[in-house]
Amino acid sequence: MTPTADFLRGLRRSLAAVALALAVSTAAWAEDPFTLTVLHSNDSESYLLPDGSRGGIANFVAAVNETRAAAINPITICSGDLILPGIYRDAGYNDGVDYDAMATDRIGYDAIILGNHDFDENPDVTAQFITDVQSYGTTVPFLSSNLDFSGHTGLQAHVTSGVLGKSTVLTVDGQEIGIVGATTETLPSITTLTGPGGTVTVDPVVAAAQAEIDALTTSGVNKIIFVSHLQSINNDMTVVDQLTGVDLAIAGGGHELLADGDDVLHPYQSPQISEYPKYTPGGVPVVTTSGRYDYLGKLVVHFDAAGNVLSLGGEPEQGVIRVNAEDRVPDAAAQADIETPVQAYVDVLMTTRAGTIADAQGIDGRRSSVRTMETNEGNLCADSLLWYARKYAAQYGVPMPTIAIQNGGGIRNDSVLTGELTLGQIKGILPFDNFVSAKQIDAPTLVGLLENAVSQVEFTSGRFGQIAGMSFVWDDTLAPGDRVVEVSVDTTGDGVQNLVLVEDGDIVAGHEADLFTIASIDFLFKGGDDYDFGPGGYTAIGSAKYADALYEYVVSTDGLDGVIGSPAYGWGGEGRVTRVPEPATLVLVFLGAAVLVQGRRRKRLA
Repeated sequence: MTPTADFLRGLRRSLAAVALALAVSTAAWAEDPFTLTVLHSNDSESYLLPDGSRGGIANFVAAVNETRAAAINPITICSGDLILPGIYRDAGYNDGVDYDAMATDRIGYDAIILGNHDFDENPDVTAQFITDVQSYGTTVPFLSSNLDFSGHTGLQAHVTSGVLGKSTVLTVDGQEIGIVGATTETLPSITTLTGPGGTVTVDPVVAAAQAEIDALTTSGVNKIIFVSHLQSINNDMTVVDQLTGVDLAIAGGGHELLADGDDVLHPYQSPQISEYPKYTPGGVPVVTTSGRYDYLGKLVVHFDAAGNVLSLGGEPEQGVIRVNAEDRVPDAAAQADIETPVQAYVDVLMTTRAGTIADAQGIDGRRSSVRTMETNEGNLCADSLLWYARKYAAQYGVPMPTIAIQNGGGIRNDSVLTGELTLGQIKGILPFDNFVSAKQIDAPTLVGLLENAVSQVEFTSGRFGQIAGMSFVWDDTLAPGDRVVEVSVDTTGDGVQNLVLVEDGDIVAGHEADLFTIASIDFLFKGGDDYDFGPGGYTAIGSAKYADALYEYVVSTDGLDGVIGSPAYGWGGEGRVTRVPEPATLVLVFLGAAVLVQGRRRKRLA
């Protein structure tokens, strides 16, 4: 961080402190402050097992218990995404035990906010998860002020029982602490809100949250914590400064690691934000952590008698706490009751070989890659959809598909895989209950899909498209919705792109009415990630999940026959998606010295 940035950060904090001081009466300062320790986590996403010594539910429970025992007036808050479909959830289904619910009980949260992934399997599963948590005797409330559960039978029953609500009040050492929850308004486009039990609807966050804050303050609660799952700490900070009456905020969904210089982090990891907490422009402190049970956040807040924040931290210290077996003894009960049976299930999948990754660099499934650019793992996933849909198209009365698209947000391993590829890794790549499906669309619809695929690359959006059977060029200097400048489509399925559909941003004359059958996943056909496939329904290709299609594609003799190699699956892919302008290097020789000049150029399809 530059000296100027340090100065501005210090000045902002100083001004916030002065404003707080002016707001506090002399009498209030004279009284002993009330100290509250807020322990918080987010985005654990069912990662119940440790990665080496790092993370894992047994280490996390031990860290919570150790920290809670030494804290002054502790409360423990989760800001969303406790569960995520995948092999760890599957272990519970296999054994008839919800291990995530057991883990939630062992942690002992005082309040839990609902995040987007908590609905990924559908809201009936969300309702059952809440039931399972309560079955252990815990009374932890689940919260979101802007979600309407009245249209879903199971969730509304939890509302009626008082387990599910908009806010809650915790009493700590005689003091009332108001907790107001909120969930991202993008929920309808990024998860599943309809199930057999009905539909959950989403209201605007600011109005709903402010109504709860006002109700709490009117009832005499003078300490308010806003806990939200808005996908990015910047989103949370923007919302917080539109609210009045918030003393501090806990964010979720962005996986940002906030840490000060003296916080001990996992090896080779650095914070995305080098301060804990981060302050909104209005001076409200905001905290969050990265997910996967890797860290526990600890914020120490000192209030005066009127509920004003006097200061943060001091003694005791605050910051992020590394969750690591090297730092403490893992909780034995959580290890025996949760990690051991989950590991046994995972071991079977991880020893079931699917194929070999031929490229020594591996296949790139990192979140920052699959959501912003073509990758070889993205190509592999898209190709498997196309291959599977083509193989079974006639059986389900679907015209032969020639193209496919997979959203980057549906690719979840967030890592580079090398060597042997196992069934367990495949299920980690594609963990959701997304089903292979197909539909016939026209040329303008196809172009619209590709425009949507690159419309939010700057925000690392999950809508970025990994594609098969086509290639396209997009211009990052153009406005979203007008970025696709060239498209070529393989219309015969022979691997040769034999139709230039879009040139210089326009559909080639005479091809406006062309039809294409596209393979994808039902989540996108239903409008997920704002994909619009046009009017009419789609056809499910049997009951195969997208992970099933990938596994069959890799192992089948008429697929990859166990070898994942070049050119399609070499590092960086094979040029299906081209982003322009892109950096180019021009070498100038001046006075005997070579000078590298960074230029910009457009790359067009041949």
